[in-house]
Amino acid sequence: MSLETPRISELHLERFFAGELSPAEAEKIERAAASDPELAARLEAIGTSNEEILAAYPPATMAPRIEARAAAAVRRPSPLWILPAAAILAIGLGIGVVGHTGLFSGSPGLDDTRAKGASLHLSLFRKTASGAEELADGATVHASDLLQVGYYSGAKGYGAIFSIDGRGTLTFHLPAGYAGGPGRAPAIETTGEALLPSAYELDDAPRFERFFFVFSEKPFGLQELEKAALNLAADPPGAESGKPALAGGLTWCSTIVSKGPKS
Repeated sequence: MSLETPRISELHLERFFAGELSPAEAEKIERAAASDPELAARLEAIGTSNEEILAAYPPATMAPRIEARAAAAVRRPSPLWILPAAAILAIGLGIGVVGHTGLFSGSPGLDDTRAKGASLHLSLFRKTASGAEELADGATVHASDLLQVGYYSGAKGYGAIFSIDGRGTLTFHLPAGYAGGPGRAPAIETTGEALLPSAYELDDAPRFERFFFVFSEKPFGLQELEKAALNLAADPPGAESGKPALAGGLTWCSTIVSKGPKS
């Protein structure tokens, strides 16, 4: 890519894969990739990541597991791991839970301009009538709001994103569809900012929803991370400001939103 050619953001490439660009925009990226090895490699990495997620969590296997978790949420009020009705929906999974694929049109701020070496970062965007607004840490949200999660690692490695709400419910957003047990954190191929491919609809859990991004430059398992997250979620007041007890080599950051009455 020449110095005169602007770098195409990760957000734009994700929208290309989600089929959200106009035919003219999509054709422009295809033409650029044909003559730009770096861009072609970035597209290949995104496609490979999507294929790995679908291979690890095939719809035929995940659908009954997610439905069982959702049903368990009705029967089991204690703060054990449950997948709530407002769960994530992975790319290509037609699962009967409340989830929303696709990126918000007009999502601001996600490009590749964050300074190299900056610390881990999570961004939250709320869908609005005109597109999306970025939420500050501690912003007030409401039940039924649609949120899009963005993340920045600053290095290639492996990562996971989960949230805990005021009921102590734990939800994994990355990898999409993770329902507990064995598994490994997916690879993060980009050093820039990226958006998760699925939106997340807030339920009526009280007080807060706190999002965590856990990262390592080396592969790590999800089962131990799940246990640490469960321990934190077991005490919802503590989860609002507490720290997850993570294994060595893992770094993390979090951002929180406050739950107001349904608007």
